[in-house]
Amino acid sequence: MMTKRLLRGVAVLMLIGGTFAAGAAPRAKTGEEQTVLATLKKLYPATTFTKVSKTPLKGVYEVVMGQNIAYVDASGRHFLFGHLFDMQTQSDLTAQHEAGGSASPTLKVERAAEGPPKIVKLSELPLQDALKRVNGNGARTLVVFSDPLCPYCKRLEAELPQLENTTIYTFLTPILGSNSRKAAQTRWAETMPERANDIDVLDRNMQLASRYGINGTPTLIRADGQMTAGAMPAAELTEWLNSAADTTAQLSAPDLVKETP
Repeated sequence: MMTKRLLRGVAVLMLIGGTFAAGAAPRAKTGEEQTVLATLKKLYPATTFTKVSKTPLKGVYEVVMGQNIAYVDASGRHFLFGHLFDMQTQSDLTAQHEAGGSASPTLKVERAAEGPPKIVKLSELPLQDALKRVNGNGARTLVVFSDPLCPYCKRLEAELPQLENTTIYTFLTPILGSNSRKAAQTRWAETMPERANDIDVLDRNMQLASRYGINGTPTLIRADGQMTAGAMPAAELTEWLNSAADTTAQLSAPDLVKETP
């Protein structure tokens, strides 16, 4: 059965910026795919697209960018990051393509959805580059990678004030392009006026996201280092935070400026 967490991850709709690029010369098999490829190269010249392929979904194409796979419409505007499943055969088509077509054709949805969690050591995160907000006594910890123009991030941020006793660190990650970067610069300057000129912080945050394989927003990390993607209601987010394996070692960064609730 496909979990809510997987559905949230699959639902991260994005406009891609010029990040996470690497790989060989692009290939396309049909005139239709070549047209999509040409559109993508024109829209995102800083990104190396290694392959464009049709999918079973009409009007949706699989795009490979180095080690990253996304799904895009013909306009090149909308990107969907996550896994594409054939529910009739219970196959993870994305996993098969990631494995070069060698993955089992009967790879079950449950196995794909429940794979080993990504773990991040919060002590290794450069929290001085994050915005800080404290609700209540701040006993719990939540780290968020967020794009100011991402609609899912906005939905999540509307839920954050309802989290009781939580310290929230937000890494501004403008993955949606130049407009997102401008919005991130404005928010950074307003929240951290003493460091308003440190706009390189956004580049550092982008590099940090790439290091941990984060290519969609919002991405959330809790106190035990487990990561998930997508917005969720405050009640569900509270349950996820409370299920952390170890919430005793909390973080403190007194030099950070609190965001206004």
